Amino acid sequence: MTFISVHFRPPKPKNVFVINTEVDAALALNFLRSFIPFVSNRESFHDILLCQGQIIVHGLCLEGYCCLRALIELGVSPHRITFVTAGGDEMEWEAYHGYRCTSSNLMAETISQLGIQVLNNYDFRRWNMDPESGLCNRVYFGASEGYDPTPTKLSVPCLAYFSYSIRRVGDEIATAIASAFVPYNNGILINTLFETDEPTIMAAGPCAIYDKKLI
Repeated sequence: MTFISVHFRPPKPKNVFVINTEVDAALALNFLRSFIPFVSNRESFHDILLCQGQIIVHGLCLEGYCCLRALIELGVSPHRITFVTAGGDEMEWEAYHGYRCTSSNLMAETISQLGIQVLNNYDFRRWNMDPESGLCNRVYFGASEGYDPTPTKLSVPCLAYFSYSIRRVGDEIATAIASAFVPYNNGILINTLFETDEPTIMAAGPCAIYDKKLI
């Protein structure tokens, strides 16, 4: 058996969220609640100076729209939200059924009416993390391949960053998988009995992928 290693990565900033589970969502909401007095519709100019940066939501998908709604219901002022989409993005279920982003067009109109800043056709490039606070204070984007937005590069001051453009394994999970030397390839490799290559470790659910080599 050839092991597929999971490389150790530096931890992501505390205010960067990749929402894969309800636990991820709860942690993000708890983080934002401490800033609500500074990013709500009732914020003062003094509050703005104390709490710089936008709440960035990246990725055109159902989860991204749900995130926007949750932020509004939480009390975040729309002008403190920046919605970034990547070129070629479309709703997964619409693509599956052969539609051409019909609901996406309607959502774009609603988002514009709310006053949320929208930046189309940009891919994530990198973030800048403050070494003292461990927080991301700026996110950098570049033009998606095959698209030519103006400007082609931009940076957005960041209070919180929600990414739905990529899937990322949590730092704790990645560390555990690598430490256990469990084969991984876009998921923990298992056989028909949910067994991994390690006799004492089993896996099931969205984190696992069937591999006939383990039979």
